[in-house]
Amino acid sequence: MGGDVAESEQQQRRGRKDRGAGRSERGDGRELALLALCHLESYDADERASALAIFWDHPPGVGAADEGAAPIAAWVAEGPIRAFAERLVRAVIDGGPAIDETIESTSRSWRVARMDRVDRNILRMVTAELGSVPGPRAG
Repeated sequence: MGGDVAESEQQQRRGRKDRGAGRSERGDGRELALLALCHLESYDADERASALAIFWDHPPGVGAADEGAAPIAAWVAEGPIRAFAERLVRAVIDGGPAIDETIESTSRSWRVARMDRVDRNILRMVTAELGSVPGPRAG
């Protein structure tokens, strides 16, 4: 049994090394969720469920020569990363107007609609994660 634990720890270390120094599954999941949320903003509300399904089934850049697309396909394929990203995206979608209201009530100079797409979705993810996504926050 001790050998199984040591082997599992080695696989986890290798996985972290492959992701880069300081990267975690949750960190990769957050980045994947951010990509999905930014992607959804290009669609009308009634098209978002279909657009999200397409995003998960056919991640951007798969099969492209773009080196930056390779991690996206790997994250979508890796169960824990995708599961965390899906939970986070679902929490943002479900929290919708309440999350935006929380952000607007604490923002001094910016309405959510005027914020940059990436900034807006990072704030939405943080608000949703602190409010409803279980698990440790570090990583």
